[in-house]
Amino acid sequence: MNFQNIVTSSLAELLITFQGAIAPLLELGKVEDWDGTKLKKREEEIRELVIILAGKCIAILLEKLSKCYEAQQKA
Repeated sequence: MNFQNIVTSSLAELLITFQGAIAPLLELGKVEDWDGTKLKKREEEIRELVIILAGKCIAILLEKLSKCYEAQQKA
């Protein structure tokens, strides 16, 4: 998803995309296969997706601010 698509997407669309990406990472699968290494890798993957979501939300906020007359005047 490029920057232009990010700022034109609605929050609902972003959350649907996030949910689709995060859901598989919340699945346990075979519990006997879990160890510290697998847990750490899964944690890192979840954190990366959350950071991407936060960045997209910030892009939406900045886009809204850039179109807001009062914000433009304050800047």
